[in-house]
Amino acid sequence: MYPTDRRQLNTERQIYLDKQFVVDVFSIPACVRNTNGDFIGYNEKFSKEFIGSLDIKKWFYSLPVQVATSFLREELDAMSLPSSMNKIQSVAIGDKLWLVQFIPLIYGEVVNVLWLFFCKNSNVIVDYCRGLRSNITNSRMLEFKNKSTEIQWKVFILYSFGFCHESIASILSITNGSSRNAISGVYKFFGIRSKHNLLMLFHTSGMHSLFLDELCFILKCVE
Repeated sequence: MYPTDRRQLNTERQIYLDKQFVVDVFSIPACVRNTNGDFIGYNEKFSKEFIGSLDIKKWFYSLPVQVATSFLREELDAMSLPSSMNKIQSVAIGDKLWLVQFIPLIYGEVVNVLWLFFCKNSNVIVDYCRGLRSNITNSRMLEFKNKSTEIQWKVFILYSFGFCHESIASILSITNGSSRNAISGVYKFFGIRSKHNLLMLFHTSGMHSLFLDELCFILKCVE
């Protein structure tokens, strides 16, 4: 039956993130695949860098067998071991070297995998290695959870899963300003300045099971 509660509508729409939103937040090539092996979303950077006017399946089939096989292997590992860090350190695609990371996006029983491509000749990969791999650790994330207020932690979870400030305010019965202030506090704690950096931190933390459990708990409380 179609829900009549407007808040319920917003929650149901956003708990299953729009796949295009997931990839568009990244300034690097990114795509999402489902368990059937279908590419269900990719951003403009991915299109310009890899596929151009090609069909995305034709692009994948055009990859060297060894490269395509390694991608599939890491993707399967990401699906079966969602808390692990699945990546290929260096792979040649065209005339560039890439570090490719595979991040599971889990929504209930649905598992998709986000592929992120970091060019090893750019400053992005340097920032990634220095900022995320060395400074943002599981213990740092848990430290934030312990030091933050209950509302701030819930705002962090919802915002990182794609909820807008208006929806967060409705779900948690707070003001839009309170939601924005909570995220400003998150930025300050982790020393970041943008939503892009926040999502990079969120998706590469290796704590997807914790985050998903927290999201389910938050949404159950407002049912």
